Amino acid sequence: ATSPPPPPAPTVQAIVLSPATATLSAVGQTTTLSAQVQLSNGTTGTQSITWNSSNPAVATVSGGTVTAVASGQTIITASVEAVSAQATVTVAIPVVQS
Repeated sequence: ATSPPPPPAPTVQAIVLSPATATLSAVGQTTTLSAQVQLSNGTTGTQSITWNSSNPAVATVSGGTVTAVASGQTIITASVEAVSAQATVTVAIPVVQS
């Protein structure tokens, strides 16, 4: 009597980023993106997420917290294994007329 093989480990299917867009209007202002890892078995994964900003001169990201640096636009990418999701962050710092 052989026991059945264990089920395969669930794989990462998708990452859901919320919100998908964000706007910051001051240097040093922050916003937090939440990322949910969805697994093939329908559960939520606890994998460590790698965060990256396509334009760190506009905004940096660490652990999902985006910090405005200068006016512009950047794509924040959250990735786990080969799966990634992107959010667009716009930094629009008003120009003060003197």
